[in-house]
Amino acid sequence: MEGFVVKKKSRMSSLEDVSPTDAVFEAALESDEQLFPPTLEEKEDVQKKQAAAKLCYDDAQSDDDFAGAQKLNLIAENAKLLVDEKTSKYESVRHCLKTAEAAERMELGASSKDFIKAGQWKQIKTKLARRFEAYTAQQKKAAASLVASLAGAKRQRPPTVDLTAVSGNNLNHSHIEN
Repeated sequence: MEGFVVKKKSRMSSLEDVSPTDAVFEAALESDEQLFPPTLEEKEDVQKKQAAAKLCYDDAQSDDDFAGAQKLNLIAENAKLLVDEKTSKYESVRHCLKTAEAAERMELGASSKDFIKAGQWKQIKTKLARRFEAYTAQQKKAAASLVASLAGAKRQRPPTVDLTAVSGNNLNHSHIEN
């Protein structure tokens, strides 16, 4: 699936214009690899590399310094290309999955149902959804962890405030050391 990039039609005129045999769906189905969007760490790494290249360039005083800055810039550009490719793959397959889901609903909701075509869309939808299983499981685990930590925080007693230290609008700061 090297170089897999899908150009979306500018707002498909209708779902009736797409077919389960379109090249975009075939390309998305080529691989069974799990898909993940780029992580925040990957995006931050690109930004750090770009900043380092710019800083190196700004501090450069000689041809060797500028060559070093150029090397850092190439490393940053390659990292950005990898993040962009990962984003493109993820978004393209996600778009195909959403289109397949909508097309299946359309076929099943039509007055003259086409179960064969709906079945083709269902198969595409099922195969594409498998490519997101690991990411979906990871997201569910993170959400459950967040809910558990929030529930744990709610069970803890809130800190108590000593209101006797407040005198009118002035706070008693005698406990603060200089």
